[in-house]
Amino acid sequence: MMRVYALLALSLSLGACATASKVAKPTEMDERERRPDLGDFLGDVDPSRSTEAEGEKRFLLMGRLLVAGRSPSEVLTLARERGESDLSRAALLARSGDEAMALSIAKREGEAGLPMALGILAKQGRWDEAEALVEGGDNSDLRTSLRAWIAHEKGRNEEAISGLRSHLYAKGTDLDAYRVLIRIFMAQGKNRLARLACQGALRIAPQEADIHYLLGRVDAELGRNAGARRSFEAAIKFDPSHLGARTELARTGLAHLDYKTALEHMTVAYRLAPGDEEIALLTAVSLRANGACAEASTLLKDWTDRSQRAVFNLGVLYLRCLDDPKEALKLLQRYVEQAEPKQDHQVHLLLQEAQLLSETE
Repeated sequence: MMRVYALLALSLSLGACATASKVAKPTEMDERERRPDLGDFLGDVDPSRSTEAEGEKRFLLMGRLLVAGRSPSEVLTLARERGESDLSRAALLARSGDEAMALSIAKREGEAGLPMALGILAKQGRWDEAEALVEGGDNSDLRTSLRAWIAHEKGRNEEAISGLRSHLYAKGTDLDAYRVLIRIFMAQGKNRLARLACQGALRIAPQEADIHYLLGRVDAELGRNAGARRSFEAAIKFDPSHLGARTELARTGLAHLDYKTALEHMTVAYRLAPGDEEIALLTAVSLRANGACAEASTLLKDWTDRSQRAVFNLGVLYLRCLDDPKEALKLLQRYVEQAEPKQDHQVHLLLQEAQLLSETE
């Protein structure tokens, strides 16, 4: 269940696309080229198998179906037919951006919905509510792990780490506790300790996608780029719907000019979580890198009323990709008015460029 919490609380720091060189003319993208190669993995999924409906496997199955191109409504219908709890609906709502309704449903589900509820509250920075929610029930392994994460977020690191170590000493196979301990070490910059914790967790559960993903994050921080990529790919192998691994592989693709691979991963990620701002923006960057400027523009326009960064990126798109400096000027001015960026922000140079190009038209 912590997988859901980790994905909902995921925070990605997108680099703006303003400094990239101008790409080719917009082209029509073939959707077939952006479908993931899942091989026999999806062929093994039988929605009628009862074993797939237990615990975390419910969410893994949902992810597989979404990756395969099934619509959220189809997945929800299937979940209802099989008598699954409303958590399936809550997960889909959260991924689509309706966090308020997802939170309401998750709270009603008690212990089973606790990770999802905490993930939503964490994403919104509502830590006092999260703490009250965790403390409002009987002790359990899950609550011990979540309590430690909250303590860390509220600055009580010694309490968090001590509690987790004691818990793991007593119950060394609790993957939730390992996940939280790894993330705390990462937040503290103690990447070697985080790596040791990842290795310990993988000895217990070598096919756990989220641990492979965390190991990839740690290795990237340590400069082990090849190892990081292998870990992200392992996470995708065991869970093709892992959002964190998809986005990290997309970033790697963009950094190494492998734009096609980046777009393949972000197409899947956006299908899984169309209501996530960070994923939407990185998808737009990937589209632009592949020359699909019109498609990137359509995506960003859906976000301009909700995201200042979408306004900025759309302005850059009009300036560098759609050859419309006048529209770019309007959007970049709007961004400055809304965001009030510092003087060293690149938007100021872009404004000058858009102004000059507008005057020469």
